[in-house]
Amino acid sequence: MNTTKNIKVFNQPVRVELSHLQIIQDFYVLNDVLFTGLAYDHRDNIFL
Repeated sequence: MNTTKNIKVFNQPVRVELSHLQIIQDFYVLNDVLFTGLAYDHRDNIFL
């Protein structure tokens, strides 16, 4: 049985523009959460 009551659900988008991400300690984050989706740079239409 799970007794944790303070579970935060945060649904991040799967694809975001690269300029919306921050780099913290060599990791990309979005809203202070590790980003694991697909980032794109709309200027050159390059997917990273």
